[in-house]
Amino acid sequence: MIYAKCIHSSQIAKTREEFARRQMEEYCVYCEGETTYSHNDTDTLDCVPLNYIYDCLKYGDHIAIVSVESEDENYPTKSSYLSVQLSMSKQHIIKIMKADSKDAIDYVFDNVNNRDIIHDGYLNFLSDELVDYFVKRKEGLLK
Repeated sequence: MIYAKCIHSSQIAKTREEFARRQMEEYCVYCEGETTYSHNDTDTLDCVPLNYIYDCLKYGDHIAIVSVESEDENYPTKSSYLSVQLSMSKQHIIKIMKADSKDAIDYVFDNVNNRDIIHDGYLNFLSDELVDYFVKRKEGLLK
């Protein structure tokens, strides 16, 4: 199972050097291939199974794929991501992509492999064109 989180573009570092320089910022910074640590022992970094990521778009305009050790191959089917989100003190980021893109939508649908369990809670954060694309993928009209 793949886990992901939504982050703001302002939280993304493009290089390892920029990532290292920005560690003391108020909000955590993320960079592909790097590990982000919470700022203190009371903060936690959350992520959700990939099929819930569109329920989390209110938290950021980019999707970060998080490396999580999980033996469970089946995505959960509960009605809310709150009961299945993971909280941790560090997250290794595998990939970052703009949420409002066909590539991100395709990534979710291609990796979850069951369009019926992909949630669509905050599609209104996407452009009208991409909402239409998402709906067509969900209805099985596009592959």
